[in-house]
Amino acid sequence: MISKMLSMKPMTSSMRLLMKLCDWRWKLALEPALIRGEDDQETIVKLLLSPDANGKTVGAIPIVGMGGVGKTTLSQFVLNDSRVQKGFDLKAWVCVSVDFDVHKLTKDILMEVGSQNCDAKTLNGLHQELEEKLKGKKVLLVLDDVWSSDQSRWDFLLKPFKSVAEGSKLIVTTRNENIVPAMHRAIPRNQNKESSPCPISIHRLMGLTEDICWILFKEHAFNGEDPREHPDLQGISRQIASKCKGLPLAAKTLGRLLCFERNAEKWEEILKSHIWESPNDEIIPALQLSYYYLPPHLKRCFAFCSIYPKDYRFLKEDLVRLWLAEGLVQPKGCKEIVKLGEEYFDDLLSRSLFQRSRCNESVFVMHDLINDLAKVVSGEFSFTLVGNYSSKISGRVRHLSFSTTAYDALDKFEGIDKAQVLRTFLPFSHRRSSRVDSKLQHDLLPTFMRLRVLSLAPYQNVVQLHDSIGRLKHLRYLDLTATSLKKLPEFVCSLYNLQTLLLDSCMCLVELPNSIGNLKNLLFLRLHWTAIQSLPESIVNLSNLHTLVLSECKNLTELPTNMGKLTKLERLTDFFVGKQSGSGIEDLGKLQNLQGELRIWNLQNVFPSQDGETAKLLDKQRVKELELRWAGDTEDSQHERRVLEKLKPHKDVKRLSIIGFGGTRFPDWVGSSSFPKIVFLKLKGCNYCTSLPPLGQLVSLKELRIEAFDLIDVVFPELFGNGESKIRILSFEDMKEWREWNSDGVTFPLLQLLQIRRCPELRGALPGHLPALEELCIDRCPLLMASLPRAPTIRQMELFDTSRSVQLTKYQSGMLSLMVQKFHSQNSPLQGIEHIGVSTTLDKIEVHCCDSLKLFQPKSFPNLEILHIWDSPHLESLVDLNTSSLSISSLHIQSLSFPNLSELCVGHCSKLKSLPQGMHSLLPSLESLSIEDCPELESFPEGGLPSKLQSLNVQNCNKLIDSRKHWGLQSLLSLSKFRIGYNEDVESFPEEMLLPSTLTSLELSCLENLKYLDYKGVRHLTSLAKLTISSCPKLESLPEEGFAASKLQSLAIWGCHSLIARRMQWDLCKLPSLSRFRIGYCDDVESFPEETLLPSTLTSLEIWSLEKLNSLNYKGLQHLTSLARLKIRFCRNLHSMPEEKLPSSLTYLDICGCPVLEKRCEKEKGEDWPKISHIPNINN
Repeated sequence: MISKMLSMKPMTSSMRLLMKLCDWRWKLALEPALIRGEDDQETIVKLLLSPDANGKTVGAIPIVGMGGVGKTTLSQFVLNDSRVQKGFDLKAWVCVSVDFDVHKLTKDILMEVGSQNCDAKTLNGLHQELEEKLKGKKVLLVLDDVWSSDQSRWDFLLKPFKSVAEGSKLIVTTRNENIVPAMHRAIPRNQNKESSPCPISIHRLMGLTEDICWILFKEHAFNGEDPREHPDLQGISRQIASKCKGLPLAAKTLGRLLCFERNAEKWEEILKSHIWESPNDEIIPALQLSYYYLPPHLKRCFAFCSIYPKDYRFLKEDLVRLWLAEGLVQPKGCKEIVKLGEEYFDDLLSRSLFQRSRCNESVFVMHDLINDLAKVVSGEFSFTLVGNYSSKISGRVRHLSFSTTAYDALDKFEGIDKAQVLRTFLPFSHRRSSRVDSKLQHDLLPTFMRLRVLSLAPYQNVVQLHDSIGRLKHLRYLDLTATSLKKLPEFVCSLYNLQTLLLDSCMCLVELPNSIGNLKNLLFLRLHWTAIQSLPESIVNLSNLHTLVLSECKNLTELPTNMGKLTKLERLTDFFVGKQSGSGIEDLGKLQNLQGELRIWNLQNVFPSQDGETAKLLDKQRVKELELRWAGDTEDSQHERRVLEKLKPHKDVKRLSIIGFGGTRFPDWVGSSSFPKIVFLKLKGCNYCTSLPPLGQLVSLKELRIEAFDLIDVVFPELFGNGESKIRILSFEDMKEWREWNSDGVTFPLLQLLQIRRCPELRGALPGHLPALEELCIDRCPLLMASLPRAPTIRQMELFDTSRSVQLTKYQSGMLSLMVQKFHSQNSPLQGIEHIGVSTTLDKIEVHCCDSLKLFQPKSFPNLEILHIWDSPHLESLVDLNTSSLSISSLHIQSLSFPNLSELCVGHCSKLKSLPQGMHSLLPSLESLSIEDCPELESFPEGGLPSKLQSLNVQNCNKLIDSRKHWGLQSLLSLSKFRIGYNEDVESFPEEMLLPSTLTSLELSCLENLKYLDYKGVRHLTSLAKLTISSCPKLESLPEEGFAASKLQSLAIWGCHSLIARRMQWDLCKLPSLSRFRIGYCDDVESFPEETLLPSTLTSLEIWSLEKLNSLNYKGLQHLTSLARLKIRFCRNLHSMPEEKLPSSLTYLDICGCPVLEKRCEKEKGEDWPKISHIPNINN
């Protein structure tokens, strides 16, 4: 790995010396395991893990240093340190940069800690959700590249962190130490202790020493060679390295520049350059020199990269496509333009102006200082729109980029009409979908007649393209990814300069124009995950087509005839063998330049008079991933074997899948030593094969998947070869007749993942010793094994649906997760969990559908966080027992000690009568408790529930609900969510003092006889923000005195017929914070909403399944001046909109399941379209 990262050169003596001296900054280029010592990383890790001394919940560590010194890298390695990973419940790393946007940063933090979709939420909504996720958690937050010292923004950003656990920490990286006081003041104080100064320790990051900086520089400048081999350069190089001022980025970048130049005069010129004395403090002189000495063609390409926001991740092929569209890559001789663009990219990468992402080698990023350099050299020609600064755009701007929001209104682009020479309109998005004002297409974009690059991705509300786009004759790049287009208009095919057309994830798109063959300059056509059913015949006229992506086009089953005419095609993901002349496999043979991945479908259509040799796979050296597919049924096994025999790929193939093959045995080349690079092999659905091929000669094979072989009954050792197998991932699935796994003479010292699923006849045991196994899954193999293998490194185990006894041996070392589901043995059910012993790593146990589980007594799981027990009908108690064996069919937990358990779910346990006594002390970290369908459970344990409990759910537990007055919830000061449901005895709820005042969310569902809400029980719920009432048919009114909860923001009433019938008595206008209201599932409402029913504070209104609703009452809507979102679902009798327009404040309208209304609201066609056309975002 090291030699590869150092330009494939062997390690020099200076490199070995450096590894002894270097600090964490070298970990991007060197093996982290070789780095040791008390360095910056070690210092900060110790600070993070040390206890707070001053009683504050959050300690702060600002990392301060000049640009390029390595602050970001240090923070990333600290965050990924194994000790830090274990020491915090939640970790988040967020890049801030110059734009301290609290809304965006809050959303980014939420996504880092596990929120799935927060695109449409307000800042208050985001804050509430974030606070709930962080409450009681030990959190580490890293804010990278901070510039702002605005106190109000800091206060807002850190407000949700007021309830985090002690020991939480904040790391901030910055070039500006002046931000520290504002950050310091904003950190929330511990509410339970007296105020005291925040624990804060500024870590000033210094540059490399001159000696280490020299070693780093010369490794890049001399490409690993000994400088003494270049005596004319050695002395100069020392002087140049000293000018890098100890900055790793400067030494690396400048070194890579000089690596391409061995002329001493040129080195002298750089050493004596006036740029070293440049007054520009923003750009390091070494970086300026790196740009100054680039060839002109690379200067242009690099300057264009200023269009990327800081910290933006990009793909090589994406950037090359943009360069081509902008005319930055000009053909040279006979070299293809795409290859030339790729060479430009590789050149900039080799000069360290791009960096590979640490998470994915195919993804790239620019250091923020390199990004600054690109922005400086591009000058006024490039503009990145941030916030509401579009008015600053000058008339010279050619390239415009911006980040999308949930909804981009037209005023966001106010002022860009000045840029009449605009060539690039490029949104960047970190969200799944966005919406945009329709006037952008109609009014604004058509004015930019010089556009080369236009992207409308991922604007989901773009359902058709405006005709004016057809007049953008210079357009070369059109990105419509994730839009809602159903059909690409014909006028697109008159954009004759178009090179790139991107239609990925247009899941409504069913067809392309017949005239698409007119796009003679088209190079890239992507149709990934569309509903395309067929391709136009004219597509074969795209003589310059380089890339055609058809992956995940589920409805596509054939290609046009004569695809072999596309001789310049280098990337074709899927080829379908047709039955008619001109669509056969011989056309694939004509595509000689294919590379990357290739799936060949419908191989059963290869004629008996043909064979697979005409595909010429043996000649396709650059195809690295190959999948061969038959339909699965065959009339001629011998013919299919002959076809596969001739489909032998090139020896450089790395991933191979054979699916649906109908031969009785595989040809000899499958498993041959002539494929030294195969790392992945999948054989699936080969139902006529009676044996598996020997694979022991595939020396690089790391992952093997065998699926759906109906005639295989024995797996012999020859499958893996004798001796040690190098396989790391092994999976068997759907082997109906497989009875025996004979692994005699074979060991699996490297196997990390073993899966065996749906093999109903498999008997015996697994290989006895799997020393590297980390994950084991046994699913629906009822006859398999009496004991599991010895696996000292196991981390995750899943056992599903078996009727045989299972003995767990001692898994003590590192198991993190255990799931047990559907064990039905009556004689000797799951055994041996008691032998697990003390596990310091196991954090999740799930037991599902184990109807006769007898013994479960983990003695101590100090890090267990989640325990689910579900569908165990014989469970009678969860108690602290002292006996080691029991005869009753029940589940017990002995010597229960789960100090880190945060979530406990118990459900469908019909005999469960009690919970463990002392839960409040035995489960001190429990935050979520859910109990469902346990009819015999009578009470919570004496002493009450754990004090950190945040969420409590009780459903269909009649006896437990009857005893609710004794629950003692008032003492639970962290309880914020409560849900109760499925009970026929509750008539009044909640009783006085039943619920704590900390409650923010209350849900009542399916309380059949609930008649009223007790004002005495709700008046003290002053923090209540969300109330949901569903399926309470006898409930007639809300509390007459109203809600004391002035903070109530969201109210939902579903299926409460009596309550909805008396809705004019609700008096909702007394709720000053109510912003969201939902109503539905009632048959008696004909008109809604009545005048004065809803408060003017409402921003979101949802109406669901009001079957008799036939009109929207304008009088009830006209005063909703803040209403932004209106959703109407499944109101089938609602036939029209009010005669008056809907509120002008609306930005989003969603209509679904209202067939007549939907038709009347069709864009520009429906009778009601004029009534809603002012709404920028309509989903109909």
